[in-house]
Amino acid sequence: MDSATQKPHHADGNRIFPFQKYPLEGELGRGIKFFVSALMLVGASTSALGAELYNETLENGTEVIFLNGTISSGDEERFRELSVKYQNAIVVLNSSGGMLKPALEIGRQIRLRGYRTLVMEDDECASACALIWLAGTQRILSGDGKIGFHASYVDEGGRKVESGVANAMVGFYLSQLNLSESAVVFTTLAPPDKVEWIRAESSGSVPIEFTVWKDSAKPAVVSIPPPIQTRPATRSNPISSSAQSSYQWLVSMRNSPDYAVNGAKSIGAQGPLVSILADHLTQILANDLVLLRISQEFQAAAIDPVKDPDSARVIIFNFSTSSQLKGLRRLAQNDIDKLFSIYALAFEKNLTNCSALADVKSEASVDEFAIIQKLGNDNLRDYLRILRSALIAEVEDYPKPIQLTEKQIAIAENAFAKDILSALGNDEAALERFYTISANYENYSPVEYCPSMYIMFNTVSQMNGLSGSWMRRQFAGYMSEGM
Repeated sequence: MDSATQKPHHADGNRIFPFQKYPLEGELGRGIKFFVSALMLVGASTSALGAELYNETLENGTEVIFLNGTISSGDEERFRELSVKYQNAIVVLNSSGGMLKPALEIGRQIRLRGYRTLVMEDDECASACALIWLAGTQRILSGDGKIGFHASYVDEGGRKVESGVANAMVGFYLSQLNLSESAVVFTTLAPPDKVEWIRAESSGSVPIEFTVWKDSAKPAVVSIPPPIQTRPATRSNPISSSAQSSYQWLVSMRNSPDYAVNGAKSIGAQGPLVSILADHLTQILANDLVLLRISQEFQAAAIDPVKDPDSARVIIFNFSTSSQLKGLRRLAQNDIDKLFSIYALAFEKNLTNCSALADVKSEASVDEFAIIQKLGNDNLRDYLRILRSALIAEVEDYPKPIQLTEKQIAIAENAFAKDILSALGNDEAALERFYTISANYENYSPVEYCPSMYIMFNTVSQMNGLSGSWMRRQFAGYMSEGM
């Protein structure tokens, strides 16, 4: 089925959103009128070679992103262009499948942004589309809609031949979604020429959790499970009276016009670096849960930030550093890839003086950021964005840390060992020295260990394919554990 034969969802007759009739998560309201006019569709993002992608806004401001038709290369970028505009959205799917790689990337974007996914009544979402549906923080299936899964394949002269590489990509993607082993098996069990369907009546009998939306003449008896919490609410966290005073102090500091600038200057920032780091600090402190956690750290250490600002700064730095490192396991793959490319370039430019990158110091220092800034302000902003994402993800406990399987780790580490040996000219003695220095770098001078650090990070950043993605994620795990 292609986009030319699939029509947008109108509100004519019985063709309306299930959540227009009755509230979904109590936010959309009853009786919302939703129409997709022909005039608006003229300006929609469509392509004869790809899926039909467009958005609509409900009367209460809720965004809905439609994906209809065959998924093709480039659809992931078109989806990204839509998704970057909306913090919250529901993705409505109606597709028989298509290309695997763009579908997986769309799914990752959906999970990263905390979107819900929905297949409407009488629609189907199969193959690559079903993998997208799995990414929803709340998966919804309405009426007689259905979701279809099968093993990935390649077309060889009209024959569907199961592909080990494609299934490995799917397996890694499903692990990123934290699906159970039984769920992974279920989604890839059917052969390429068969489909394993999920319908409303499948709820509870398949190893995949989803919400069934059933039309009902009695709204009062419609029971909708609570939504998956994508961002913990600050107000729901208990806070003592002593921590409350620290929290209010942090809020007042955040509202001070010079606080972020002074914070950047306090660690030695000068020139353009001041405004960049001030913006970074401002965005971190804008998160109420971060302030709550810091105030609880003050309480645990029996520190009054008003009376002892020096100790407070140490606690804030230690908390931020620890949360950033722990949060690396939660990052999207493209952020991990970018982080390692920045590290590799930074070590390359500092082969004799890389201590600011290699050490986690006991006090805040501008040296690390100054080194990255030498690579250009765009690299520094990317670096800070990634650190910020890791910190906030750890504080919010979302998304969940991504754990690789033992098999994935073994494949990645074996590939890494081969690439390291190759980078050292296949010199076994050099390889032994490399591992010795890397494991005990604090016992060597920067002149000795910086080249080894560069080889390590450059090799990891340059690894190709799934083994490269897995190794970078595993290495981020090592970093989160303090290596």
